[in-house]
Amino acid sequence: MNRTKQKPNQRGDPCDRHYRKSVLPQISKEYISYLRAHGKRENEVKQRKKYVDQFLKDLYTGGLTQMRDLNGKRIYEIIENKEISFWFSVSIRAFLKYLYLYSYTADDYTDTIPVHPTHKTVPSVYTPDEMQRFLASIDRTKPSGVRDYALILLIRTYALRAGDVAKLKIDDIDFIHKKIRIITEKTGNSISFSLTEEVEKAITEYIYSARPKKKDKHLFLNKNYPHRPMSNSRIYHIVSGYFKSADINIEGKRHGPHSIRASRATELLDLGASVSEVSAFLTHTTSISTMKYLQVSKEHLMKCSVPVPEIKVQPLNGLLGGNDNA
Repeated sequence: MNRTKQKPNQRGDPCDRHYRKSVLPQISKEYISYLRAHGKRENEVKQRKKYVDQFLKDLYTGGLTQMRDLNGKRIYEIIENKEISFWFSVSIRAFLKYLYLYSYTADDYTDTIPVHPTHKTVPSVYTPDEMQRFLASIDRTKPSGVRDYALILLIRTYALRAGDVAKLKIDDIDFIHKKIRIITEKTGNSISFSLTEEVEKAITEYIYSARPKKKDKHLFLNKNYPHRPMSNSRIYHIVSGYFKSADINIEGKRHGPHSIRASRATELLDLGASVSEVSAFLTHTTSISTMKYLQVSKEHLMKCSVPVPEIKVQPLNGLLGGNDNA
């Protein structure tokens, strides 16, 4: 009995083919280019693209072929039986605002998408004594320990994000004038800190005794060949690992780089720094972001002080730490 092997259908969904021939995918591409041009990080761009593309496909399936025909009724038909997630709300509200601002639509339909309520949690922080014990737990007899100590001390001293440390270059450190420059991954600002003696010593020890001999402009490299620059996730795992092994109670608390940053911010507030001063130190674009640290109890943070480095913030338009390549 002859059996003819059927070839799989290579044409795909006819509706999907027709959608790709419409103008809607081009609008999505233009919007994604807009997000990248305005400094959105790639992982966030991909997240937003997923929701925008599905939103446009749903509109097309409902009969929309030109964006000028968009109206509240069409949007409601899409969302009436949909569970509105945080990222759907954020992504589509921003997209609808973009469509209005750039004259794709005659009206602003942003508010047709409900604002997703966010549960604001109190940051996890540790006392100065706990942070000292955390740093002391790092085995600096090993090359990886020398690197990790310098890396974590930077986060601790300057309240840096993991991405700021990952993107740090050797040339950003001015040993002559005792300055260290950070191009923040999130805001693109250039922040000049005074290089404290402790930080300088830790970085110098790492460069001359533990850093792989590789011509790479990034300061911190992975210890294993081919010694690529450290990623945000790798830094998180390193910090989290030390938290778990140190003599610190982390039960019910976050224990990554952001907890070190939050601990530093809370400590500075408790030592008398103003919200605006700490906001500038953290490179927050608004003091509102800093207010959450005021929720943390001050009682256990008054025992110890760490010198606050001098900072000078200089906006660098269009320059993003996340765009540097190795």
